[in-house]
Amino acid sequence: MADKELTPDEKTLISQVLAGDKKAFRPLVNGYTEDVYQYILQVTGNADLASELTHETFIRAFRYLYSYNREKPFKPWLMRIAANVTRSRLKKESRKEDKIISIRELTDTGDWDEPAYDPLEAVSDALDDISFDDMVTRALRKLSPKYRQALVLRYKMKYSYEEIAEIMDIPLNTVGTRLSRGVDRVRQVLAEEDSL
Repeated sequence: MADKELTPDEKTLISQVLAGDKKAFRPLVNGYTEDVYQYILQVTGNADLASELTHETFIRAFRYLYSYNREKPFKPWLMRIAANVTRSRLKKESRKEDKIISIRELTDTGDWDEPAYDPLEAVSDALDDISFDDMVTRALRKLSPKYRQALVLRYKMKYSYEEIAEIMDIPLNTVGTRLSRGVDRVRQVLAEEDSL
């Protein structure tokens, strides 16, 4: 179905917005929000993200309305903005996922730079959730001191990898190895206790 040309009302509203009447943009938002939202929802599959990106689409449309060619239908122009906003976000999310690699991949290569995203942070959250209760404390006690110390420094005391390396007087890549192995060992101990 071909998009219709601007209605006289839409032309008037756009002219008013371009003349400085910001409130004249509201009927355009109200008229197209559902279409934009449904498009983004179908692409992303995430209602919260679709709401956020719908909002961003209309902000950009408002900001760049001066570049809109009023001889052409409004909806395709608006949907192109929605598509660009969505594509940009999905690329950004994809790049984040590409950066998330396992500690083992980092330590196996011998190269270690503390990643922007800490792949062990989820474990920190899990350990915080159980507030180092008796079970976790017992699990930590079963670890060798080198692993226990690294885990406590990182996840309870929130030291950086560099600070842990300095405190423990070990190379930076060894910090990653100890944290990774320590987390694996805590998981094993908790799983063993859970199966009893």
